[in-house]
Amino acid sequence: MPAETLAIIDGHYYAYRFFFGMPPLTGPGGRPTGVTYAFANLLKELRTNPGITHWVAVFDAPGKTFRDELYSEYKVHREPTPEPLAKQLPDVARLCAANGIPLVSTPGYEADDVVATLALQAAEAGMEVRILSKDKDLDQVLSDRIRTWD
Repeated sequence: MPAETLAIIDGHYYAYRFFFGMPPLTGPGGRPTGVTYAFANLLKELRTNPGITHWVAVFDAPGKTFRDELYSEYKVHREPTPEPLAKQLPDVARLCAANGIPLVSTPGYEADDVVATLALQAAEAGMEVRILSKDKDLDQVLSDRIRTWD
């Protein structure tokens, strides 16, 4: 029997990727919808993979992280989340919930920290893990059980 496989979607990575990589789609009244639309397509595509037995989507929690406490200049020059992207994040959360995909957001930690932790825990429990992200910080947890998948 093949091992169970957990797909961990770095939701924050994909939200930004979709926001900056797609034309600015809008719905009625000008509401931005491009990220939500692209995320729906991603979930639809992933659902067709019979090897995935478990899912989770991870997003940054609002507020500062432990790194901000350690180094006051941490990401001080990073632009705030663009408003049209921020408006779509609740829609993406509802989309994940409607598809039965748990959404994880841990205060004090960035999404990639949580992705790495979940990947290591799942691998230790005997699962295969597929990380959906191109965040190079996650390369440090790759192993025979943990791989990136895009």
